[in-house]
Amino acid sequence: MCFMIQLSLIDDSFSVFKEKKVFLFGAGYRGHQVKNDIEKNGGKVYAYIDNDSNKKGKIVDGIPVFSPDLILNEKDFVVQISCENETEPEDQLKNLGVKNYITMQEFYQRLYDLRDYKMFSYKINTFEYLDKLHVLDTHFPTQDKLKLWEHLKDVLIDDKQALFLCMPPKTGDWTLIVSLDRLNISYVNLWHSLKRFGIVKDLLLDRKVKIITAVREPISQNISSFFNMISFLSDEKEFWEHGGNVQLLFDKYLQCDLYESLPTDELKYFRRIKEQEGVDYVIQPFFDKHFLPYCDVDVYKENFDHEKGWSIIKDGNLEIFIFQIEKLNTITDALANFIGVEHINLVNENIGSNKWYKKAYRQALTDIVLKKDYFTECMESKILNHFYSKEDISKVYYRWIKHI
Repeated sequence: MCFMIQLSLIDDSFSVFKEKKVFLFGAGYRGHQVKNDIEKNGGKVYAYIDNDSNKKGKIVDGIPVFSPDLILNEKDFVVQISCENETEPEDQLKNLGVKNYITMQEFYQRLYDLRDYKMFSYKINTFEYLDKLHVLDTHFPTQDKLKLWEHLKDVLIDDKQALFLCMPPKTGDWTLIVSLDRLNISYVNLWHSLKRFGIVKDLLLDRKVKIITAVREPISQNISSFFNMISFLSDEKEFWEHGGNVQLLFDKYLQCDLYESLPTDELKYFRRIKEQEGVDYVIQPFFDKHFLPYCDVDVYKENFDHEKGWSIIKDGNLEIFIFQIEKLNTITDALANFIGVEHINLVNENIGSNKWYKKAYRQALTDIVLKKDYFTECMESKILNHFYSKEDISKVYYRWIKHI
């Protein structure tokens, strides 16, 4: 005789919630959440049961609320516990002789595992995917890899929109991260390269994919990025002598990150970090080097609305929202519409003027010296001349020309 030890009442078809009369034990916030998740997966809830006398006999979420002991009159039913403290309801059900019940912990673990199981239909599994991502991008943190995997499940299994954030350093990425987190929507921050998107894009060919990115005039971005990365220059004597020489460090930083013309023994620590991350911290090469190779969209071939300060590029299943960071506070309605929310409240984060080096940063914006060749290259850069109007470029010119 073959005897089976059943792991759970929940199978891959969620049949227990479709074939039996389903009671939810707990008619509060968690009950509402569990009810929605059951119905989202094709199940149906018959009623709540609850010990609160104020709820008994009422209609909550369109279904009645009964006393727990009334389920003893039922035959073909299952009880799904739907409250934070599961111990008391579970003990109560045991005392009533009810065996067909499911804890909330079991429900959500099975739901989580079911999403992984369904991903096999896309011929990819968690461990193979994570191994592939790790091999191609060892620096990408494990928690971010898992978040990318979870977002893919949201898109492929739950039909949520595919939303990615990929912005050059110091173009407001942290402001958007915190602001999007507060909206409680599914998205993935890919940091400063679409490399990870290139790994998974074939899974999303039949889905609309939205990407948010940004630009900033290069000199301001280069200075801001320099200060943001300044601790990675701590292997240099200029970092320490007389408290740190910002001008000499900035000149070396530009040579190392923009021109890469320094001897290999210069800025060793920064070079190692840069090589590990595979990212340029200056904005100039971003779209050619960290965007185009992974999405096949050349943003410089697309028109950009200088007056609005933002545009949407459409290419196949891709929609790319690109904006000037200088006009971030004026584009919130357009950004919210692109994301699919009514409104987005921007929360400023990772601002140089608020950091420990804020005094030196503010002084650098006033007094730092720019080499003429570097200034000319920035003024002639693709990123400035494509994404900014002649008037904007003139303002950049007159802001920085006095620093030569």
